[in-house]
Amino acid sequence: MSRSLLLTATGVLASGILFGVGAALSGLTDPDQMVAFFDLGRIPEGTWNPLPLAALVIALILSMAAIRLSYRRHHRDPEGHAAPIRFTNRIDGKMLLGAVLFGAGWGISGLLPEAAIAAFAGSPGNATLFLGAMAVGFVAANAGMAYRKRDTSPPDPSP
Repeated sequence: MSRSLLLTATGVLASGILFGVGAALSGLTDPDQMVAFFDLGRIPEGTWNPLPLAALVIALILSMAAIRLSYRRHHRDPEGHAAPIRFTNRIDGKMLLGAVLFGAGWGISGLLPEAAIAAFAGSPGNATLFLGAMAVGFVAANAGMAYRKRDTSPPDPSP
């Protein structure tokens, strides 16, 4: 294994551990806490838990800082090729639909994909349903994208 690949794998492992610990400590892996977080009617009662929001904001700040630091120092992907970060302001239907489906699934089930995988080890019932629905969504999304990209041009008449 090359040094570059080892460093990349170590960074990915460290990021995963940091994410997992943060998600567990903030309650992002507890469906009951997440459903309660999305129930804004609890704010007047004083039973709303803002900790998941704090965790999400901290994760966003850390991610932005890591991307900037990586971009400033390296400008390269793990194989050493130039890798400029591309930014876009384009909001399309795929992005909006994905955001709506992700938010609806999170709000209804109280599970994020990482929490569903973690929950599968302890209580596979709800996690199995969630992961199954997520798999169906992946297949449907891929089929939809393949359908949209199909070649609709007329056949080439040349021999």
